[in-house]
Amino acid sequence: MKINQKGRSMIEMLGVLAIIGVLSAAGLIGYQKAMMKHKANKTINQMATIINNIHNAFANMAASQHPYANMGGTDAAEATQKMIALNVFPDEMVRTESGVKKVYNVYQGEVTVTFTADGDSFNLDFQNLPKDVAIAIGTIDWGTSDASGLQEVSIGDETTSNP
Repeated sequence: MKINQKGRSMIEMLGVLAIIGVLSAAGLIGYQKAMMKHKANKTINQMATIINNIHNAFANMAASQHPYANMGGTDAAEATQKMIALNVFPDEMVRTESGVKKVYNVYQGEVTVTFTADGDSFNLDFQNLPKDVAIAIGTIDWGTSDASGLQEVSIGDETTSNP
């Protein structure tokens, strides 16, 4: 007697499902890594855009005064609001909460600007950045002059110090 079997056995189907599972897991890990890299690159691009926009907003200051002299001594909230009014921040970063505009990075941390009392420089504060992103930002070649942009990267906050 001749028996003709058609179809696949249960073991063959389990083998195919195991292969699909392994490939899916590898694809998910690759996707997560790509998204992390995308967020890091987007943060760096946003920071560079903000720095350039601040420089451009104050480019026509008289040579005899510090570039940000009229902003010196303002607190972070006031300075950030003034920079929002000057369209320094990309639109995708600005949100209105309870009638007040605030700026957030891709990690949902608040972004603020402060200016030194003498108006000589400014500080850009990005909250909630992962340590690896802060290290990536700190290792970028931002240039060598004081006007080049980034002056310092800090990881952590006042309560915890991460050297």
